[in-house]
Amino acid sequence: MSNRRLAFGTLAMGAANFLKIGIQLVMLPLMARLLGPSEYGLYSLAMPIIMFIMMLADGGLGASLAREPEDNTDVWSSAFWALLISGFVMAGAVCASSYFLAAAAHEARLPAIMIALSPCLIMFVISVPGVARLTRRARLEVGAICDVVGNVAGAGCAIALAVHGAGAWSLVAQTTVIYFIRALVFNIAAPMLPRLHLSLRDLTPHLMIGGAIIGSKLVDTADKSIENAIIGRNFGAGRLGAFSIANQIPAFLCGSVSNALWAALYTQTIRTTDEEEVLRNYRNMIRVMALLLFPMAALAAAEGQQLIALLLGNRWGATSPMLEVFLITTTLSSTGILGQAILVARGKASVLFRITAETAAMRVLVVCASPWIGMEGLIAGLAAAAIYTCWRSFASICRAMRISMASIVEQMKWPALSSSIDRKSVV
Repeated sequence: MSNRRLAFGTLAMGAANFLKIGIQLVMLPLMARLLGPSEYGLYSLAMPIIMFIMMLADGGLGASLAREPEDNTDVWSSAFWALLISGFVMAGAVCASSYFLAAAAHEARLPAIMIALSPCLIMFVISVPGVARLTRRARLEVGAICDVVGNVAGAGCAIALAVHGAGAWSLVAQTTVIYFIRALVFNIAAPMLPRLHLSLRDLTPHLMIGGAIIGSKLVDTADKSIENAIIGRNFGAGRLGAFSIANQIPAFLCGSVSNALWAALYTQTIRTTDEEEVLRNYRNMIRVMALLLFPMAALAAAEGQQLIALLLGNRWGATSPMLEVFLITTTLSSTGILGQAILVARGKASVLFRITAETAAMRVLVVCASPWIGMEGLIAGLAAAAIYTCWRSFASICRAMRISMASIVEQMKWPALSSSIDRKSVV
């Protein structure tokens, strides 16, 4: 029964991811038209700070807590209170920092927007234990349904308020509705009555794993910021815009599939100690990911120029060569990263941090060399970094599971072959 439930949850997560992307694609131009540059820009000033703080707020406990048996009330209670305190501290930091950011941006209305968004941090952290408990129970469909309901309700609320002239506050309401529904659903679906117990010693193993996860996210965020700054300086805003779009499209496509499969593999791994079962699940997930992503990436790369012209217009023609390369390499790196779910489930999140740091260092070196190697060399170098991520991730999981890399590559061979044949026929 649990395997069928997990399969349903994985499909539901994948469908929810695609639906969220669809909502974002509709909402972005619609809200931009309804609000105008000034109101949309005000919200855009506030939200990156909120999202960055949110990335830190749970301390990486969201993934690690799912490994903890639910009858260990001391750990779960400590996690609840630690997360709640963290949420209030982070919300306070956002409120305080809003005045400095407002002064720097010369935008007097910014503090009110950021203060109104700060409760989202508290709603986010109090949903973390519920998410972890549902993951442990293999009930991934709850998160998928919650995402769909929250995004639809938030979008409806934002459109209604924007039509009535609420301006940036319509986007604040959208975000608040999403996180309120998230907190409500997860705490109803997996309720927990915490004891008055808070011990950092009980949380130490989880904080170590969480620290590696947070460290990986920080390294990745810093890497992207450095890349954008250097590319913008060396090649201008136009090439930077094309580069950003060429990165975002593959990330959206691959993430919609890989996130659901990663969660399913992680859930399967924490629920068993049988290494043969873990290996079998991993091979199956690799095959499923290859069957889904490889043909999609090959088709999109073959039709990249036409798609870009249709969706974005002829002015974005410089995006096409980058998009074709990044679609293939992002698919490879996403497939490689899938195995990291097993490493995190086995408490080896430090490997994830090392791979992220090594890849980020490679990417930064390539970007720094861009004045000498040009845009073509930059694309080739970033493609090589993505391939390195794939190889390094495969090597790590092979070492951990004591298997050969050939046994993993075997799962990808026929999907890759069929995709290359399909691409040639399209071209």
